[in-house]
Amino acid sequence: MTESRIKPRLLVLTSTYPRWRGDAEPSFVHQLASRLTDRFEVVVSTSMAPGAKAIEDMDGVKVFRYRYAPSALQTLVYGGGLVANIKARPWKMLLLPSYLIAWMWQVWGFRRRHGADIIHAHWLVPGALVAALTHGNVPYCITAHGTDVLGLRGFCWQRLRRLIAKDANAITAVGARVRDTLLAEGIQSVKILPMGVDLARTFHADAHIPRSSRVIYVGRLIDSKRPDHALLAFSKALQIVPELTLDVVGDGPARVGFERIAAQLGIQSKIRFHGRRGSTEIATMLRAAAALICPSGSDAAPEGLGLVAIEALGCGCPVASAPNIALQVALPATAPINFAANDSIDALSIALLAALQRPPSLTHTKPEWHKQIMRDFDWENIAHRYGDILEGLERSK
Repeated sequence: MTESRIKPRLLVLTSTYPRWRGDAEPSFVHQLASRLTDRFEVVVSTSMAPGAKAIEDMDGVKVFRYRYAPSALQTLVYGGGLVANIKARPWKMLLLPSYLIAWMWQVWGFRRRHGADIIHAHWLVPGALVAALTHGNVPYCITAHGTDVLGLRGFCWQRLRRLIAKDANAITAVGARVRDTLLAEGIQSVKILPMGVDLARTFHADAHIPRSSRVIYVGRLIDSKRPDHALLAFSKALQIVPELTLDVVGDGPARVGFERIAAQLGIQSKIRFHGRRGSTEIATMLRAAAALICPSGSDAAPEGLGLVAIEALGCGCPVASAPNIALQVALPATAPINFAANDSIDALSIALLAALQRPPSLTHTKPEWHKQIMRDFDWENIAHRYGDILEGLERSK
């Protein structure tokens, strides 16, 4: 039996969601969901994790977490992401059937007891797969983020994505590379609409903070993010600018290899590990950093977009990036970001040295490139555009 309500009920399906307030896991789905509560009654369906609550309210969003294994084994998703966790520990594939069945059971049960007007499924695999199997006659929107498309290659995955997307009422992709890949696979009407960045309140510049000699890497320490490339490029730049140091923000299974390479190069004293940090702490570090280094995004290590670069630009921090097509399409040519000429470590090091030479980019007067990224990436604008798409689906029923 469905309930009477004033606002349409939006059911969000996501494999990644903050486990508690202040969680350092990626929070962009929650950032979007919490900004839609003025237009929808927002309910999130996601999985349990050690230390998380089964039911809670987070910033006006009702969160329901399902159990899929004994508590200590509910580690399929967090600490690196579903795909990365399975690649790092293949035995976790054994958790996948119960993970998907429990998720479908929760969604089906929620729809039966409470009803839903629209479904927003994040990631084609697994979120949109669950939506495709349980939506009934509820319209649903799919958002493809990157690893669900660029990290799962081959005919079988392409075929599965086409089947999942067949009945979707709207499909968005966070960047041009993801959209173009889906179009090439025969999935039509894909609109580019990224996740947002809180440029107005969190990731903003402070002209009074001097730039340090610290290079910063922000991201999960997993092979697909290429933290080893960041370290090797940094070590080459260090030969030219010996006062540089490297701050590493993030954690993951690739940290062991990262530390081994640093020891082999004899530069452990130049590196400081900060582990996972929240947005406010990351913004503070970016405002004082000499440059951000982004080693992934090339054809060999593709990114859906690379929002950390947008965060850095918002803080006035220059960026050195691998040749990331999605960012090159999304950003204005005048933004202070240096793309490597190719996918080599030497090219990334040259881009880093060039970024270090850039003058302060954000003073009291905001340049045109900053105004453009505010229009294209600030959360308020992004949430409004997602809200329009989802409301359109509800009205078209």
